[in-house]
Amino acid sequence: MLHLQRSFDPTPRSVAQARGFVGSAVACHLDPSRSDDLRICVSELASNALIHAETSFTVRICIDRHGCVRLEVHDQDRSQPAATAALPRDRRATTGRGMFIVERLADEWGVELSATGGKCVWSQFAGRQATGAHNACGTPSPARPAPLPAGAGAPLLPHPVRAAVSSAALRASRAEPGQ
Repeated sequence: MLHLQRSFDPTPRSVAQARGFVGSAVACHLDPSRSDDLRICVSELASNALIHAETSFTVRICIDRHGCVRLEVHDQDRSQPAATAALPRDRRATTGRGMFIVERLADEWGVELSATGGKCVWSQFAGRQATGAHNACGTPSPARPAPLPAGAGAPLLPHPVRAAVSSAALRASRAEPGQ
C-alpha cells in the first residue's frame, strides 16, 4: 500500500497546491475521469478546511495494490460538515455545495474525529481493478449515483436526503421504496 501525505498552510493558494498534489499522486492509479473526480473532491474538502476550520490542513492519500484510493483531509476543527450532502435552498447561493459534490463524485465519504483534536473528512474511489474489498477502501465500491442530466442546474432527488454520517447511509436511504 502506498501512503502519501502533505501539509498545507491556511491560504487560498493551498487549495490549488492540494489539487496538484493529489492529481500527481493518483494519475497512474485511476482512469482520467475518476482522477478528475478526486481532484474536485480534494478542492472541496480543502476549501472547507480553509473556510470553516481556518487552520492548516493535511492531505493524505492511501492507494492499495488494486488502485483503490482513500483521500483524507485533516484539520484542527472538531465541527463536522453537514452530513446531509444537500444543495442549498437558495439556488443563487455561492456556497454550500461542497459536500453535495463530494457525495456525488466519491464512492464513499465520511468524517472521523481525531483523538488529538480536529477531524478527518475522507472519501474513497475505486481503482481500475477494484472488485471486492481492498485495504485503502475497506469496503466494496457501491454503484455511483446516476449522472445529472445535461443542463440541470440542480438535481431533483426522489425524496429528501436524511442526515447521515457517511454517504453509504445516504445512498441506502435513497434506495428505500415509498420515501
